[in-house]
Amino acid sequence: ADALALSKALIGHERYAVLRLLQRYERDRVGYRELLCDLRVVFSQLVEQKYQPQDEELSALSQRLTALQGIKILDIIDDMSRTGQFNLNLPLTLTRLGARLTGAVLG
Repeated sequence: ADALALSKALIGHERYAVLRLLQRYERDRVGYRELLCDLRVVFSQLVEQKYQPQDEELSALSQRLTALQGIKILDIIDDMSRTGQFNLNLPLTLTRLGARLTGAVLG
C-alpha cells in the first residue's frame, strides 16, 4: 500500500507526501528494503501499462508518467537497493531516495 501511495505522490508532484511516506521507514531497515521491492513492482507495472493497458487505476497513473521517467525511477530503485546492502544512515538514505525520485519525475 505504501509503494502505491508513494507512486501516486511522486506522479502527483507532492514532495511533502513523498517525504512523509519515507519518514515511516527511518528506523525500519527491513521495511525499507521491502518498500524498494514493492516500489519496483509498482513502477514496472506502470511502465508496462503505457504499452499494454490492463488496470484502470494504474493506466490512469501511467498516463501522467513518461516512459523515460519510469525507467529513470526503476534505475534509482535498483541503485538504492544495491547501496542499501551497506550499513548506511537510514534517515539520510531515505532523504536521498526521496530527492532522487522527485528529481526524476520533476526533471
